[in-house]
Amino acid sequence: MTAMPVTYFQAKCDMCGALYDGEDDGSAFDTANDALGVAESCGWLRERTTLLTCPDCLKCARCSESPAWVGGAGLTARHSQVLCEDCEPGPAKLT
Repeated sequence: MTAMPVTYFQAKCDMCGALYDGEDDGSAFDTANDALGVAESCGWLRERTTLLTCPDCLKCARCSESPAWVGGAGLTARHSQVLCEDCEPGPAKLT
């Protein structure tokens, strides 16, 4: 058996340094864009094409709780609100 170096890309949070560890998708990618794209599709926030923020560092736009995801915990693709698992997508409910 031999060993050889392997180069791959992982998405890394620019706030805390956490690495994206996709359980279903894997976490090692052929290109940086693939790594960033998968993390983004799983609720990580990508700003200005360079800044990447994980759900643990994001705060809910409604209640300021963490973790929060772009699209909410259900990752609803119809909106881009940053929401925790307790807040529902769509207009805020009046209290």
